[in-house]
Amino acid sequence: MSDIQTDAFSPIRTSIIGQLMEADYNAANMEYGRGSDRRRKTIISSGFRSRSLFVDHRRRLRSQFISISEELQQETTDAVAQQLRFIETDLNTLRNENVVLESERNPEFRTRLELEVTQAREEMGTVRAAINDLFNSTLEDTVMDE
Repeated sequence: MSDIQTDAFSPIRTSIIGQLMEADYNAANMEYGRGSDRRRKTIISSGFRSRSLFVDHRRRLRSQFISISEELQQETTDAVAQQLRFIETDLNTLRNENVVLESERNPEFRTRLELEVTQAREEMGTVRAAINDLFNSTLEDTVMDE
């Protein structure tokens, strides 16, 4: 997010404003001789007065924000999915290791364990669906705002 702040509001040449004003900066740099300071200021000032500068700035900022948001959403989704896979693996390991032992010793435990594993899987499916719905609704809201 700090990159967006720098890109959005900084006058440096690599920022959004700097990139959009590149032609004006170059034109101002080409001025020399008597009265060149005034001409340079006029060129730069006219660039900043341009309506298209701010429209283009808003579009690029929105595009950059959407890109960062999508990347963050994907990283979050991947992290949650990975954690859910770890939990599922642990539950499978627990079930597989204990199923033989406990089914011989305690058939009720096996039944309860199977029910818990099934319930945990259903909850993980609900979590996955909720994350996907959240991502899709956020993406739709972002696209609609354009």
